[in-house]
Amino acid sequence: MPVGMDGRVRQPDGPIGYLRLTSFSSNAAAEMREAIQELEAAGASSFILDLRNNPGGLVCSSIDIARLWLDGSPVVFNVSGREPDEIQSQLVDAPGSALTHRPLAVLVNSGSASAAEILSGALHDNHRAVILGDTNTYGKGKIQSVFELQDGSALFVTVARYQTPNGTEIDRIGIVPDHSCVLPGAPASDDDEGSGSSSFMAGLPMVPGSEVALLESLMGDSCVVAARDVLRDEVAIVANAARVASDIVQPVAMQSTPQTTILPPPA
Repeated sequence: MPVGMDGRVRQPDGPIGYLRLTSFSSNAAAEMREAIQELEAAGASSFILDLRNNPGGLVCSSIDIARLWLDGSPVVFNVSGREPDEIQSQLVDAPGSALTHRPLAVLVNSGSASAAEILSGALHDNHRAVILGDTNTYGKGKIQSVFELQDGSALFVTVARYQTPNGTEIDRIGIVPDHSCVLPGAPASDDDEGSGSSSFMAGLPMVPGSEVALLESLMGDSCVVAARDVLRDEVAIVANAARVASDIVQPVAMQSTPQTTILPPPA
């Protein structure tokens, strides 16, 4: 099952919905939709989307998943051709409203590649999510054509490259995280997975009875902890904005009431 979830990762302002996507398969978007709706119903105040060690998959799946988080018809990625002025933008196929507008954090590492980078870039550049990780993502952004040669070998020719909506090249660069996963005072790790000092376990099986092991792993994962802290601030900002909006509306309503009640009666 490519989507894993556990709504029991909690913070003072409410539970955080955790989703892990391990590949961009043909049914990933449908399972993601179901997971988001289930966590929304459970009262999630924010979300963590874990794309670490996700090697990618179907690009069309990344477009469908971006649609679940984004309003309207935003750009998901650009395709740059061999000429500098050859730029084509890929929009969300079916514009509409996002399933949720709650704060979102995306976790990445050096094993996040291809479609995972496209989705991360789309959510970041459209101001929908904050990206956390200790390294850039893999940097796999080539579009190649394959030509079979007479001797049975093949020639791969790069015909285009993927860019994020803001025009940032993905190939050989990757997505640059907004925040590090290293906790204050904790030394950075030189592990090969590029996951920093987290206890992230790639491919933790999502099977019956795995919830306890998953929860223990998450609570000891520095990237999840860092995302929790970022989301706590985001939730507080949203709540404060709602209070400010309420304070602005109330005086207007109160001022209109006296104007209708202090008029003297007709002579």
